[in-house]
Amino acid sequence: MRERSTETLSTTVASGIQPGAATDQEDTFAFLSADELDQLLAGCEVRQFAPGERLIVRGQRRQPLLLIRDGTAEVVLARSGVFPPRVRPGQVVGELSFVDNREASASVVAVDTVEAWVLSREHLYSVLDQDPELKARFYQSLALLLAGRLRSLS
Repeated sequence: MRERSTETLSTTVASGIQPGAATDQEDTFAFLSADELDQLLAGCEVRQFAPGERLIVRGQRRQPLLLIRDGTAEVVLARSGVFPPRVRPGQVVGELSFVDNREASASVVAVDTVEAWVLSREHLYSVLDQDPELKARFYQSLALLLAGRLRSLS
């Protein structure tokens, strides 16, 4: 599984998208190059989730950021059920809890078999602390991602 992670990343996430370019699709890491994404994923575990298994558990803290590599998942909110857009390859889950270091506000459940890179807080900090410019672009990308998701609600 891990031997194709960087190749898959370049095609799944960064396929032809220029860093910072605006598109109609969600740009998971819009301000990072394919090489920088590869740097973030180097050494990350790749985990499989069975259909119905929770990738993110509502109410739990300190869960990793997950970058979907294959498969589909859905976000399940406590009060209103399933959040309409499904999470697909190249998208991230767990970003809100990562940013505010609080409990997950929703669960994310695998619709079919999901394979995802597990970006633990410790791993991300160790990589980002070595490169302040990469760190700034990473957080800028997360801000853009969160803003896009918030705008899609209105």
